[in-house]
Amino acid sequence: MINDLIVLCTDRLGTCRDFYSGLGPTLVREQHGTGPEHYAATLAHGAVLELYPTGRTATGYLRLGLTTPVGAGATRACSF
Repeated sequence: MINDLIVLCTDRLGTCRDFYSGLGPTLVREQHGTGPEHYAATLAHGAVLELYPTGRTATGYLRLGLTTPVGAGATRACSF
């Protein structure tokens, strides 16, 4: 499987942005329609890292998107 999406939700968006930016990725502010403003970066191997604000408890949650080959060049993607 190939991890092609990492979504981190946090109530400390600025702190997380500063931390992950310090590791190298260029995080860009984005907003899709009326959704929340968030930050996204495309990593060296093509995966996307997104940081979203959350109203959940301080522990937040993690979302991963994975792609796996299913034969003859086809792929299947899933997100959980």
